[in-house]
Parts: sequence; C-alpha cells; structure tokens
Amino acid sequence: MYNSKAPIPFGRLGRLLVTLFLCSEGVLSQPLLYLSLHLKRNRETYYRLLQEVRERGTWETWLEFFLDGVAETAQQAFKTAKQITDLLLEDRAKIAAGQRAGPCCASTRKCRKILT
Repeated sequence: MYNSKAPIPFGRLGRLLVTLFLCSEGVLSQPLLYLSLHLKRNRETYYRLLQEVRERGTWETWLEFFLDGVAETAQQAFKTAKQITDLLLEDRAKIAAGQRAGPCCASTRKCRKILT
C-alpha cells in the first residue's frame, strides 16, 4: 500500500542533486551522468527497492543499488568520451599528415556507433 508520507529516495530532483553534488566535490568537472537510463534499464529492481524503503526502511540496499548505478553510468560516460576523443585525435592526425580525415558521413557513423 502506498504511504504518501514515506520518503521517496532520489527521484528526478534527487538524481540531479547527486550529479550536482559530485560536480561540487570535484568528482565530476561537468554534470555528465545520465542516471535515468540505468534506472530505466533496471526498472523492476528500482521500483521493488523503492517499495522496500517505503515498507521496511531498507535504505542501505536501495542506496547500494543507486550507487552501483552511479558507478556504471560514470564508467559508460568515461568510455564514450574516450572513444569520441580518440576519433577526434585520429582525424586530427590524418589532417596534420595531409590526409583526408574521412567523409563526413563516415565520421558521423562512427560517432553514432560510439553513442549507441
């Protein structure tokens, strides 16, 4: 049964605050974490753990799940940023060597592949 007075841990505002907190502490230089994707991918677990917090106050289990999501999201953001940076450096090296960096559509396809 839903208890309207039960705390809802880290809703949309909370996810934003976590990201901004990590920026303020110097852990992130930019607010690049998209935690909603992790929560959507793990929706069933997310809602089950929220319900357990409401019913039994199991904050530790929920917080562990949430922090695992922060770590996973941060690792994916780092990997994606590195792949994009590598692509940029590769194109710059080709240009510096007098080579063509590649057709625009080829670079666009590489970026799309990295981002998906």
